[in-house]
Amino acid sequence: MIESALTNSKDIDSIALTERFESQENIRLTTIEDIRLKESYKIDNNTINRYRLELDNETKIGLNVCYPNNQITDIPVIMAPALLTGLHGRNLVIQKELAKIGLPSILVGMPGSERDSFKKEIKGLINDPKKLITNLKKLNLINYCVYSSTIHKNADLFKLDNQTMIGYGESRGAMVLLGNIACQNKFKNNIPYSVAVSPCYPEPLQLSDILQSGNLVLKEMKNIQKLLGSLSLNCLNTLNLSPKSILFEAANMPTLTNGDMGQFIPDIPKDQNISLIQFDDDTFGQYKTWIKTFPKNKYPNITIEVLKGSHASLAQKSTLNIIIDKFTAIAKEISG
Repeated sequence: MIESALTNSKDIDSIALTERFESQENIRLTTIEDIRLKESYKIDNNTINRYRLELDNETKIGLNVCYPNNQITDIPVIMAPALLTGLHGRNLVIQKELAKIGLPSILVGMPGSERDSFKKEIKGLINDPKKLITNLKKLNLINYCVYSSTIHKNADLFKLDNQTMIGYGESRGAMVLLGNIACQNKFKNNIPYSVAVSPCYPEPLQLSDILQSGNLVLKEMKNIQKLLGSLSLNCLNTLNLSPKSILFEAANMPTLTNGDMGQFIPDIPKDQNISLIQFDDDTFGQYKTWIKTFPKNKYPNITIEVLKGSHASLAQKSTLNIIIDKFTAIAKEISG
């Protein structure tokens, strides 16, 4: 059934992209201009450090660094959050689960994801509209990859390996991860293992997808309703719904739906090791296109696992169990 469905899918090589990375030659890592430790605390003897960074282009992002109590490696798992999520809730839960198996992790927030007081956020949005517009124009998938790769190249600041990383991401975070993989030679990163959950839109959003959006929203709402019973209060804190975050996340949508993801695909090495998880009822994930994009005869080390569910299914406990099982295997591989 999957094979026949793929015959109607557009050839990934035909994705219309006028500027691939604006050419990789024009991309450079940014520089960390300022870094401040916001807080440090322990959970189950694992240490969580929260930082706020300012890059040389005045972009401000937050990040969590999680150090396991029984750390087995200095190689960090580099993560980026899904749309509408930040540095709290489920993303922090995943960091704590990784710590249980001895893996340190760095969760790199997206611009605008750092929470401030409601009053401070509103004041910042209206006081300098020109600066706000400038910041919003910087929101694109390529820059996100640059930011997360910049953090990794400075991981020695956190006493972690700045040459080799393990990749992880869900939805938008998975798209950032695949971009990091495509850029690893450019940025001199080594990414031997990765787990990507439901990366979206390797092809641009089509009119047919928009026409299906009403049914899609209903499906996702029903799935979220099912999930609510199994989510902890901590996981409910995942959604980043401050005024600033909502504005920045809304500005994210074009780069996530216009096929920007597809421009990374030609630069993903044929021998790359990636475990890709998708869902069979996920319009955003376009799993049929991913199966066609990474055929086993060309990408022998990329495995694609299609689970039952829709996009919101990435948040269910059974999915997390599968993810942690994969990282447990990676941890055993690393520790020998």
